[in-house]
Amino acid sequence: MPYSEFRKYGKLNCTIFDLISGDLEPKQTMALGFLLSRSDIALNAFLKLIKCGVKYDKVIVDCEAQRNQSNNNDRIDILLRFYRNGNPQLAFIIEAKSARANTSAQAAATQASKYTYGFSQLAGFAACIETISLTREVKEITQSISISWSELISALFNVSSKDRLIKEFLDFFLNIKGSMKYYDEEILSIPAGVTYNAVMASGIYECPNNYKKPKRSLFITFRKNKGLMDRLFKLIDVVELDINDQTAIASVDNSLPGFAARLQTYKQSLKIPVSGNKRVYILDLDNPIILPVPVRPIENNAPPVYYSLHEFFSDVNSNIKCVIVQKDIDIQPDTIRIQTKGNKTYELQDSTGSVLKVFSTTDSYSPLQQNDTYKIQVRGTNRNVALKWIILKYINNQWTAYYEF
Repeated sequence: MPYSEFRKYGKLNCTIFDLISGDLEPKQTMALGFLLSRSDIALNAFLKLIKCGVKYDKVIVDCEAQRNQSNNNDRIDILLRFYRNGNPQLAFIIEAKSARANTSAQAAATQASKYTYGFSQLAGFAACIETISLTREVKEITQSISISWSELISALFNVSSKDRLIKEFLDFFLNIKGSMKYYDEEILSIPAGVTYNAVMASGIYECPNNYKKPKRSLFITFRKNKGLMDRLFKLIDVVELDINDQTAIASVDNSLPGFAARLQTYKQSLKIPVSGNKRVYILDLDNPIILPVPVRPIENNAPPVYYSLHEFFSDVNSNIKCVIVQKDIDIQPDTIRIQTKGNKTYELQDSTGSVLKVFSTTDSYSPLQQNDTYKIQVRGTNRNVALKWIILKYINNQWTAYYEF
């Protein structure tokens, strides 16, 4: 079959989601509603997330369902109606707030509850209507099912290889290829070293509590040998305590059942004594995102680093079958800017091999010609840099980088 590509206003890799009009929040709502109506895999992942086992042979997905034509503001964000043999089974009213907004789950649930009556679309569902709040963060509430965008993103990522439409939705939502960006929180990447196996076995990571506190992140990941990262975790909680104080451990276990057992597993797996006041990260081991391709940084031994989701879900860009991520190089259409950190230098060469610039200062830049191909040689200690070349080519109106180790 011949290769074909859809573009909109010259933008590459457009999908059906780029045709959705509206402001930020309606775009999110429309995109999710369309996905749930067209992908059985996405809908089943959603139902599994909310622990719903409804039996159905027909589902209708309404976005912006109106109570009446005269009041355009009285609308349900997403309405899911499930039928079996022509009979109503269950209806979900979803109040979806922007992934960037700080609207509480309680406020969203209260708003959703006002839509359980007066809608003609809900005829026949009076005894089987449930409300769902979809917000940036979730706190325990009782009258509504509540999920966060991060939980939904995790559920969809884990089935995205089974349906191209799910991948396109995530690309659109996370601004991997699209022009909208709804979630700007990042991934915290931590070098785990000898503790990696213990972290994976227990879902516990600890460090001295006098270390600088990291900023809040959507996911957390850990670097193992050669800096490889292959899964992302949601963070359940962070506590500070003396890691051998049984009274303090019991107190945490009271509010987070299973903590004491997991901490014991961590200590036993570590096989070296651990003591002192610690900051303890408790991970969600049950719902990790397994990366389709391993990700690694240029440097083997870097400190904690933040990355965006779109960096992790890019195409393979190296000769070692990994996605390479880095923070030093910023490439614009006509310039390259490199920030060095003192332990390495970058040597920019053109297609003839001539050295154009050596980047060895804190922050500097060089012009680029889009009709040329460039090579960057990275020099540093063997401990920090195992990279030979970065090859830059201008393809389809953008610079692409390929890493050779």
